[in-house]
Amino acid sequence: MANNEIRPIVQQQVAITARPEDTPSNPFYLHLNENPSLVLVSPVLSGPNFHSWFKSMRMALLSKNKLGFVDGSILIPSKDDPTYPAWQRCNTMVYSWLVRSLSPSIAKSILWLDNAVDIWKDLHDKFSQGDAIRMSEQQEEIYNFRQNSLSVTDYHTQLKILWDEYVTLRSVPVCPCEPQCSCQALKDVKKAYQNDYSIRFLKGLNDNFATVRSQIFLMDPLPNINKLFSLVLQHERQFNNPMIKLEEPASVFLTQGQ
Repeated sequence: MANNEIRPIVQQQVAITARPEDTPSNPFYLHLNENPSLVLVSPVLSGPNFHSWFKSMRMALLSKNKLGFVDGSILIPSKDDPTYPAWQRCNTMVYSWLVRSLSPSIAKSILWLDNAVDIWKDLHDKFSQGDAIRMSEQQEEIYNFRQNSLSVTDYHTQLKILWDEYVTLRSVPVCPCEPQCSCQALKDVKKAYQNDYSIRFLKGLNDNFATVRSQIFLMDPLPNINKLFSLVLQHERQFNNPMIKLEEPASVFLTQGQ
């Protein structure tokens, strides 16, 4: 009998404390360490770096379970809705994070907007335009990029940054079928992108890699970029080590690539 009397009280306590903003998995939850002064990404948005900034900021908001406040998936509740105070706090927090990740001049241009979702859309509308022009610039930059005085590691890293931004602008097709079809078409497209990068990487290497490069081009299929990079890096180490005599290095690489 005593248990029957206590149970409604316990249930009432659970109902009172189980607020959305108190549940860590809920988007309305704010950790004690989160504050409006946080700078989530660096460098800040200056205009030309929009696509890399956009990707970094999106990942940062996703990691904090706050992406819904900018992509529109979390709707703005009415002011008499019980969740409105929690939404307002989170909206203000995300708003501050966005503003602090912008250059001063861009930040001034969005201060009249009230909600984080409006800032996100405004920035996208302003800076995602002209993608064809940016793609043509990047194609030329990638084509003209050479190793020169860079190490293989630094050359690969810098080229990969350029390439990743280009692919982001180009956007790899996504299968619209539900459920997704099992054909190889999209996998073949992604493989073609990877091969394009591998070829560009090899073509930009210095002339002392000419023999190795020619032998790798004879491989069918081309090794994936990680394997290819490992082979070229090993050759660089051998080339830079006077204690190691390079005898038919290309044949060695060809054997390793099989």
